[in-house]
Amino acid sequence: PSVIFVEILSYLSLTDRLKASSACKRWRGCLFHPSLWRSIDFSVSYGGRKRARLLGRACGRFVREASVAFTSTSYGDVRDTVRILKALAVNPNLSSLALRPSSCNVLWPDRDPAICRQQFVAVVEEIICNSRRLRHLSLGCVSELTDRCEQLLTLLRDHQSSSLQSLHISSVKEDPDSYRLQELPASTFTHLHQLSELGLDYDHLSNSLLCGLIHHGKTSLQTLIVHVHGIDPHHETITNDTW
Repeated sequence: PSVIFVEILSYLSLTDRLKASSACKRWRGCLFHPSLWRSIDFSVSYGGRKRARLLGRACGRFVREASVAFTSTSYGDVRDTVRILKALAVNPNLSSLALRPSSCNVLWPDRDPAICRQQFVAVVEEIICNSRRLRHLSLGCVSELTDRCEQLLTLLRDHQSSSLQSLHISSVKEDPDSYRLQELPASTFTHLHQLSELGLDYDHLSNSLLCGLIHHGKTSLQTLIVHVHGIDPHHETITNDTW
């Protein structure tokens, strides 16, 4: 019976599952049972792109936890990454998404690069809006996303305030002495009631922002990761009392 065969597959490695699925059509039909694919590490790179595309089409609609590693300097990899993200965007059960680019700078095609950037950001916004209970989100320091973190945080507040536990919006500055400063409102994280792990830039920090993480003298925050680049001499000093 299929239920028994799926149970057997659950004890096999990914490689052995794929080998078993080549035995016959019926076995291949059991390969993509949702219980076998609760967590997937998509590797969109030379040699792994074909497998990543297959898993994205077959499992994107039901996988619970996904990480997407891709070569950001290869437009082919970036294009396939967007396709996988589009499959994840229609998955209401997705609870974890981590982007793992090879660089914070993404290579876009010479033709209509602005549209491609917009599509990349839009599909991440769809994932935030469509997931029922998103618990973990990492932007992977992708500049197109971190530059729009205020808009993304607004969507997280509106759609994931009661579920989000881990959030990484840190960036990597190509030139640590020259980059656009961003200021987040003091109330940015106030409504993320379950947030226990937060990664952000030192540029975002202010006394009021850190104090906003505390609710009635208590906070669920357990881990705070701060990325420090060049420090603006006019940046507000974080007091010892705040820490």
